[in-house]
Order: sequence, then C-alpha cells, then structure tokens
Amino acid sequence: MKSNNIWVLLSFLFSTSFSFAQITLHNVSSISILDKVNINYESVKYYGFEIRFEEKIELWVKNKIPQKAFQEQYNAAKFDSLLALIKDHNKDVFGNDSLRKNIRSMRIALYHDYEHYLDTIAWGFVQTLDSNKVINLLAALQAPFVEKDTFLAQNALDPSFDYIFGRVWTSYYPMVGMTVISTEGDTLIAYCNSQGDLTLPWTIRGIENFNPNINRALHAILPEEMSYNRDRLVNGLE
Repeated sequence: MKSNNIWVLLSFLFSTSFSFAQITLHNVSSISILDKVNINYESVKYYGFEIRFEEKIELWVKNKIPQKAFQEQYNAAKFDSLLALIKDHNKDVFGNDSLRKNIRSMRIALYHDYEHYLDTIAWGFVQTLDSNKVINLLAALQAPFVEKDTFLAQNALDPSFDYIFGRVWTSYYPMVGMTVISTEGDTLIAYCNSQGDLTLPWTIRGIENFNPNINRALHAILPEEMSYNRDRLVNGLE
C-alpha cells in the first residue's frame, strides 16, 4: 500500500501545473536588476540595481568591477604569478597533483580577494521611483506569456533595427536579469540574453516569453545615464 501511495504522489507532482502566488506592490520585498554586457569576451561591464521598498520606493545601484578586471588592476602580482605558473607548466598540470593543488589554491585566494572587495562596495542611491512604474513591471512579469508568433502579429517593428530572436555570433553579448522576492519568500526570476534588438525572448520559470511590456516597464525604471542595455530593450517598439 505504501508503494502505491508513493506512485500516486509522484504522479501528482509531475502532472500538476503549480500556480505561484501573485507578487504585488503590497507584498514585494525587493527587486534586483542586472544590466550586463560582455564585449568579445574581453571586457565585461555591468550595473547591479536594487529596488527597495521602505517609506518610499527607491532605486539603488552597485557598480562592481568584474572579477577579471579586479585581478588585473588591483591584484596584478597574484594574477600574474598564476598565469606564469600555468604557462610554464601547461603540459605538466594534469600529471602533477602538487602543481594542480598549487594552482587551485592560488585561484581560491584570488576569488577570496574578489569576494572581500565586493563586501567593501557601498550601494549608492539613484532616485525615488513612481509606484506605477513598479506596478507595471510586476504586472508585465506575471502576465500571460506571449509566444513569438503572437508578438510579431501584434507589434509593428521598425525595420531599421536588427531583430534576432535568439543567440547569434557577434562580439556583443547582452544580459539583463531580474529577481523579484516577495515578503512570503516567493521568488520570480526573469532574464534575456538575445543579441538582437529588444533582446527577446525573456526566460521566466524556464519558459520563453516575448512580452514586450516587460521591456517597456524595465526601460522606464533604468536610469539613462547608468545602463548598457536600456535603449536596446525598446529599439523599434511603438
């Protein structure tokens, strides 16, 4: 009987479409936003934003130096030593346990230095946000998903822009991500990394979503002077 109960439970778990609690302005705890670009795998730049909900709704920013840039600029001695060790003993690494452990310990030390650096960065206040902007973002993120064909049928796109829905081979790799957390602990994660204009589709809970209202709502929140992908989000949208 116990075995039958287990199979019933498993069948329920894998056949049920779970519903998630709606996150609104009344129960949202925080919204984190990542605006990032990788240029030809040589230069990574990004802004980390946080929307805080206290007496007012405020946008804060933490402009971090990427790990590689930190190592090259502020930890050059350790970083150069690691590179030299790998270069001089490249062929011996896999056959030398002591050498592998030494390289690994150097990498861990570099990572811990970077973690310490991250702890020292202070958040900076950007601006107070209109509540309607946040309401629009939450509504767009939780609206019914829009499929690609529906999006193309409902939106007149400007042909002067390059709409490539999916990843392609260029030297510019954008990434925009959001994490929304409610006061009850519910979490919603959304991200997009297409290299074409609009950067669609978004991926939310593992499903592609071509809802352009997410782009519009996020564009209205990101500050013009602190963004790498803000304009790309709405290029050609009416």
